[in-house]
Amino acid sequence: MLNKYSPSGKYSTTSFAYLFLVIVIIAPICAIYAIISLYNPSAYLGVLIAGFFSASVGMIIAFFVIKMGKVRNQKMAILFGLFGGLIAFYMQWAAWLGVALYYSNINAIVELENLKGAIFLLSHPLEMLKDMSMLYTEGSWHFEGSQMKGLPLLGIWIVEGLMILGFSIYFPLQEIKKPFSERGNEWFKEKQVLFNYITDKTEFITDLQTGASKLIEGMSKLNLASINSKNHSMLHIFYSQQGEYYLTIVNKRTHGKEKGFSNQILEKYIELDPTVASALMRR
Repeated sequence: MLNKYSPSGKYSTTSFAYLFLVIVIIAPICAIYAIISLYNPSAYLGVLIAGFFSASVGMIIAFFVIKMGKVRNQKMAILFGLFGGLIAFYMQWAAWLGVALYYSNINAIVELENLKGAIFLLSHPLEMLKDMSMLYTEGSWHFEGSQMKGLPLLGIWIVEGLMILGFSIYFPLQEIKKPFSERGNEWFKEKQVLFNYITDKTEFITDLQTGASKLIEGMSKLNLASINSKNHSMLHIFYSQQGEYYLTIVNKRTHGKEKGFSNQILEKYIELDPTVASALMRR
């Protein structure tokens, strides 16, 4: 039976400080997103912009709160992502309304009144709801000649909110799955090693578990110059200073004449024997 890495469920109290730092970092990003959204001429481009913004928020939360804050608890990762996503959603609305309702000249975008308007709305959520209610009734922009208001507009707001919350939770959850050394109190480092395309996963894993001689012999015959241009495997070796090793195995298949590869993950974060790991990492 394969031994796989599993998060310990622990987290550091410093993660809360990093959460506050994240709020400070994403505040100007929310303002930029709001301004771009306000003047975006295309609804289709708006979807891409919203997706990029949502992913950015999620990755920032994952890097600072989860990685820097050393969070290995799934429930805490979800809570941090949910809270960060809600804050981002709230701040971008305050910025959008502050810009849209408190000035009419694009050149006045950095004037003090606009900033005051956004800060006022941040500290007065009921006023923000009133402004949103007005937009719901009167509409705020047009799509293919029709003014968006009412339920269609509400649907767009809901989709945007779900995108922000979804990415804000997704990236932190992906981050906590990565191996963390409890003995060394640090995340594992990673090294990628090219390998022959694996046709029999069971046989390959058996070789990993029973001994390194066959693998080492096979590796000595590899032509790395040609293997990178055809079907091959990528071995992601995660290692710590305490001599702990885990392995993720990915098959990479070519698309004929098309450039690039399709990836097939065979196994993720399986425990790796130190002898085999050392042999693989010497390539």
